[in-house]
Amino acid sequence: MISKKGVIQLVDSLEIGGAEVLAVNITNGLSKYLTDSHICATRAEGYLKNSILNPTNYLFLNRKKLLILNLLLDSKNT
Repeated sequence: MISKKGVIQLVDSLEIGGAEVLAVNITNGLSKYLTDSHICATRAEGYLKNSILNPTNYLFLNRKKLLILNLLLDSKNT
């Protein structure tokens, strides 16, 4: 059995910044080769949202608190 690999880029926001631009570029680049290449903004959307080539690869959590691990684990089960 072949296991399907996936990647998610986790960033605080999609405002213009070095890490955010890199995360969007990685997501867009990998989405050409992987069906499971995603980006997740935890606290704020921003200008770079329009740069994501495939909007279905985008998740926005709109978090206000510090800990998000439980939310990510819960979303995996849905």
